[in-house]
Amino acid sequence: MMTVLTRLRSVPAALVCAALTAAGAAAGNVVASDPVAMQAYFLNEGVPMKLTEDEQGDPLLQGRYYGTRFSIYFFGCTRGRECSSIQYHAGYGLDGPVPFDVLDGWNRNYRYARAYRDGKDDAAVHLEYDVFLGRKGLDEADFGETFTIWTGLIEDFENMLESY
Repeated sequence: MMTVLTRLRSVPAALVCAALTAAGAAAGNVVASDPVAMQAYFLNEGVPMKLTEDEQGDPLLQGRYYGTRFSIYFFGCTRGRECSSIQYHAGYGLDGPVPFDVLDGWNRNYRYARAYRDGKDDAAVHLEYDVFLGRKGLDEADFGETFTIWTGLIEDFENMLESY
């Protein structure tokens, strides 16, 4: 049975909110420079997300969707602010290592995401999907599509893990 790896660290919400006072983009757009608004977007869509920060001090959203825990890492940040892109990430702890050729095959067949193992004999695998949002971000409908793609990737990946 697989279990989701945790690479998450909690930070008091007030501290994170105080540190994240980035300017928003066009009204209605979801931008990486405003993780509080991105969190609100997900909450509005019924996906509970906790806002913390990663080991580098950049924003980090943590959530669960249909039983799978996942994170959204922020990249292109300047001192934890003004970020330009995000990365959806899910980690899985398995009973044994997934063969490299299985992961290579999965990567060949999926356009947006990549799957990998931490090490040669590691039973942990990771699934990632990068999204560049730039300064103006994406309107809510297009950003919603990134999440739809992500959840589809998770479903397909988990099915592959159960069947290989």
